[in-house]
Amino acid sequence: MDTTIINRTALNASCRAGFNQVAYDGCDYIAIVNCPKPKDSCMDGIDIIQNYINSSCDTTCAAPNISDMSCEPRGKIYKYNSCFELCRGYDTMRKYDCLCYDCADGCYYAVRADSLRNIYKLNCDFSEIDCIHINTHRAVGKLTGISYDCCDDRIIAACTCGIFAVNKCTGEAEELYRPVCDWIMGVTKCCGLYFTTVLRCHKYAIVIYDEQFNELGKLSFDDCELPVNVIDCGEGYVDCLVRKRGKYYYVYRVKLPEWVRCCPCPACRRHCHDCHDEVCTDVVESVAKVECAISHILNAEGEKLQKIIACADDLDSILCANDKVNDTIISITQLEQVLYNKLAVVKKLKGRAECREE
Repeated sequence: MDTTIINRTALNASCRAGFNQVAYDGCDYIAIVNCPKPKDSCMDGIDIIQNYINSSCDTTCAAPNISDMSCEPRGKIYKYNSCFELCRGYDTMRKYDCLCYDCADGCYYAVRADSLRNIYKLNCDFSEIDCIHINTHRAVGKLTGISYDCCDDRIIAACTCGIFAVNKCTGEAEELYRPVCDWIMGVTKCCGLYFTTVLRCHKYAIVIYDEQFNELGKLSFDDCELPVNVIDCGEGYVDCLVRKRGKYYYVYRVKLPEWVRCCPCPACRRHCHDCHDEVCTDVVESVAKVECAISHILNAEGEKLQKIIACADDLDSILCANDKVNDTIISITQLEQVLYNKLAVVKKLKGRAECREE
């Protein structure tokens, strides 16, 4: 199967941090990164990440905190918006290798490659709130990836020796697939299809399976392009994280063949449209209410001036009242600037939503 690239987006190509995986939570892209030691990293600390928007990592280098020096890599998670603009970075208590989003519980699941039996449950701030112990009586090999199955409300765990369905409550594992000669390097369950990253004949590829694990096709890449994981699928395409030439990371949007149909699950994308539209509606509604209140204030100030002009018998009283009305108008002018900024934010949110739809 030929791989047709619709478009590609570079992810911090100049940064020395490596991306372990990118997941999609229905609104934002969540990247697990493998940072170098703090003394070798140019993205050390959340404050730097928050100021790092649409710029090269090398332009935001800062001197590391001596007290944070460590021989172990620090756990980092970066959040991107729908246009792949870096929004925020999170420090985690341990370094994770794989992560997925549970749209039913509104949480995340993460695993470490060196922990063969534990799946960590994370909240929206990526703090650990629970740990699921995988119960399986067979050798499964190294844990290489996890995905959330929204159809059956379970976790799909990929190991080098097979793919398992894990119960979120009990941790009981059911074997779904065991390859003959492939090494499973990751899995993403998207609306009835399994997108698995495999090592086959000394080359990495993405193999597509149906619910019964019948192979539907394979997405092959060039020798300099290594597929890391499938992030998400849509109507006729998949988004993949690809490492090129060993150090440059891209998100490829790959066209699927006509016989492979992926219908996006509405539940997994409730944030994309509903959340943005709801936020925009609330902001516009709040601006309208404030504007209504401002109109009443200005009307009251006008009536006050008319009353004073009609009743006052000296110029000083009129000028004093005029100064107070002028102070009110200055305050309203400043408030109008705040309201204008709110509407500018709404316009930006709508633009990001349209960017995601494209």
